[in-house]
Amino acid sequence: MTNLSQLLTPNTTLILHKSKDGAESGAITGQIKVEKAFVGPTKTLEDYKRTGVEFAMSVAIDFSSKNRAKSDPRSLHSLASDNSYLKALKCLSWFFRDFDSNGRYDIYGFGAKIDHSDNTNQFFSVASNVIGTEGVEQAYRDILGRLEFASPCYLHKVLQGLVDTRSGPLVYKILVILTQGDWDDLEAFKEQLALASNMPLSVVIVGVGNTAPHLTTADSDRCLMRTTSGHVVERDFVQQVVYTDFRNDDRGFVHEVFAAIPYHLREYMMANQLA
Repeated sequence: MTNLSQLLTPNTTLILHKSKDGAESGAITGQIKVEKAFVGPTKTLEDYKRTGVEFAMSVAIDFSSKNRAKSDPRSLHSLASDNSYLKALKCLSWFFRDFDSNGRYDIYGFGAKIDHSDNTNQFFSVASNVIGTEGVEQAYRDILGRLEFASPCYLHKVLQGLVDTRSGPLVYKILVILTQGDWDDLEAFKEQLALASNMPLSVVIVGVGNTAPHLTTADSDRCLMRTTSGHVVERDFVQQVVYTDFRNDDRGFVHEVFAAIPYHLREYMMANQLA
C-alpha cells in the first residue's frame, strides 16, 4: 500500500510483502525503487480536439441468432418490446452528434445474412454519415427488414474491418460494439485486440442482454490482457459496459461508455510521443 505523498518523496523505496488476509505481514519478496515521480496537467478530449486530433465514431451491432429470431417477442431486437439495442443507439447518438469531428458516424453490423444471402456476413455497413436519433432509428429499422439473424457470432472480423479502413494520422477511432455478450471467437477477438493495441483506437463493448459471459475476459483493467498464444496488448484501450445497469439512466450510461476514452487516448499519445 502507498499514497501520492510517499511516491513523490525523492528516492522512495517500497517494500513488497506476501499478503496475508490483506495485511502486509508476510515475508519480504522484493522492493520497488521510485527513481522519478511528478504531478503534471492532463489533457481532456476537448484539449486534444483543440490541438488538431480528430475523432471518428463507429457502432457495430450484433445481429446474430443468439439474440433470438425477430418474430420471437423475447428477441433482443424485437420492435414490439423494450428494445435495448435501439435505446442504446439513441443514447449514443446524442454524444456522437456533439463530439464526432464531422457530427456524423457510421453504423456496422455482424452475424447476419443480408438480402436472402446464403452466407453469414460478419462485417457489413448498415448506414454511413448518420446523425441524430431520428437518423439512427431509421437506419436500424431499415436494416432489420433486410436481415436474417444467423450464426456464428464473430467480433474479430468487425475489429479487423474497422482498423483496415483508411484514416488520417491524427484521427482517433472509437468503436462501440453492441452485443448480446456471447460470441464464438473469443480467442481470435483477443488476438485481434493485441494486434490493434498500438493503433489510435478505443473499443467499447456494451452488453445489452441479461447475461454477458465474455464481457470480463477482453479488458486490461487489472493487468494487460494476454492471449493464449502469448501476445500481450500494448495498452488498455477496451472499456466494457452492461447496458441493463443503466436502463433508466441515459446520462449515466453515456458517461460510463466514454469515461475511459481520455485515458486510452492519453496512453496512445504518450506511447507515440504525441502528447
